[in-house]
Amino acid sequence: MNYFDQIFFSKYLREGEELFFVCHRHSLLIIDRVLVSLFIGLALPTFFYYNNSFSLQDIIPFLYFETYAIVLYIFLFYKIFDWYNDVWLITNLWVVDIDWDIFTRHVIHIDYNDILGSEVQTHSFFDSFFNKGDVILYTEWDDNDFILEWAESPHDIVNHIEDVVHEMAEEKKKKDKEPMEILLNTLTEVVREHLEGNNSSRQEWDDERKKIEELERILTKKGTIDLR
Repeated sequence: MNYFDQIFFSKYLREGEELFFVCHRHSLLIIDRVLVSLFIGLALPTFFYYNNSFSLQDIIPFLYFETYAIVLYIFLFYKIFDWYNDVWLITNLWVVDIDWDIFTRHVIHIDYNDILGSEVQTHSFFDSFFNKGDVILYTEWDDNDFILEWAESPHDIVNHIEDVVHEMAEEKKKKDKEPMEILLNTLTEVVREHLEGNNSSRQEWDDERKKIEELERILTKKGTIDLR
């Protein structure tokens, strides 16, 4: 993530939120549109106009043609800005899906706990060659999966999301384990004091300790995380 991305998209972050990664659509998408628009919309009309093909200079005043060129440049600038702003933001709290328009801005926060899995779809050899593809996030919301089409470095995006999900799962496991460890330690002390107070034998203490260890093993048994 470059410094400009970090500064520009910080306006979408809430207090205490940390930006990890900005997921853009591939630059080929906008380069293709700009080149086609410049060739068909500007280069060809300019060639025909200045060569007075079809008597264009007699039909269209020069001021009108210059106005058309300026409007085309403004349109291309808008398309570039639209491409740059349509992103996913991977933060420490969620994935932020931003759909930008000149008059509206749709921002959706996807909680990591709602993500069931992720997938990368490539449709041709060129997708693999140019390192682009569609990234899909499957969520618990009915019929509401999220797709970032023409994503740049799609596998890196999935890896970043999976890393955050895994880290959050480890933190949750640690938080859940702490009170359980306190409970087990308390039980251990109670049993130890009880056995020592009653002058119980070493064998009885070993039996009780094994029962506590077995209880701890069951309570702290690891689960699995399904991220496709």
